[in-house]
Amino acid sequence: FIMPKCAFFFWLAIKNRLLTKDRMRLFEMQVDPRCVLCNGGLESSHHLFSNCSFFAALRAESPVQFNADWDLCRTGAFFIGNTSRIKKRIGGLFIAVAIYHTWKERNFRIHNVGKHNSPSRVLLRVKEMVRERLFSCNSFKRMAANHPGIIPLLY
Repeated sequence: FIMPKCAFFFWLAIKNRLLTKDRMRLFEMQVDPRCVLCNGGLESSHHLFSNCSFFAALRAESPVQFNADWDLCRTGAFFIGNTSRIKKRIGGLFIAVAIYHTWKERNFRIHNVGKHNSPSRVLLRVKEMVRERLFSCNSFKRMAANHPGIIPLLY
């Protein structure tokens, strides 16, 4: 289900290869180490996807509950509890799209000082992108026909 651009950023995040400020400092770049999304921590992949209040707002709206500890997610333990195959696929898509849009917003704020989108506005984009992808996918349409209770999760 995952779109290539989202899958790429998801893969970079899992491999800890996003050029976060902690990594920039390793390359001796002079940057303010604070997270531009929450101003509450030092920016790293772990902070962005575990502790950042911006991403936490997106994670809280996921149709499938996933782990708040990014280190566990990086090992493949994304979901909390027993999760069906279709919910795992929807959840995986949601996580990938949320990471993509979080990274996009982070870069927008760095390159457009003083401008930002709220987590609720970014969440609308995430949910819209997830729905568009799923409703354009024939395999999802077949799954939804067999599991009609899945559709409300997307809204």
